[in-house]
Amino acid sequence: MTSECDVAWELVECVRARLTIAELNNTYVNLGIGEFDAVIQAAMTVVERERLSVPDSLADMLHDWRLAHHPDGAAADRLTRQIAQCRLSSDFTMR
Repeated sequence: MTSECDVAWELVECVRARLTIAELNNTYVNLGIGEFDAVIQAAMTVVERERLSVPDSLADMLHDWRLAHHPDGAAADRLTRQIAQCRLSSDFTMR
């Protein structure tokens, strides 16, 4: 399984261009202090807001991460919806 740190960094690389300055600053501070869960959840909010898609391999990693860290509850429901959306959206292409 991929580490939470790796999932966070890869997701940030996918959405970085769509982050506001404040989101970008918060993201890198949180990455620096190891708050990877907060980074992933904030980035997934951007994915949903901007209707972005991510590579299938990252969507799979996000799904595995969600199962390991948020198996149930409100966060699980929201993340499940967001991950499904990022598989269906088509307006974002990876470099």
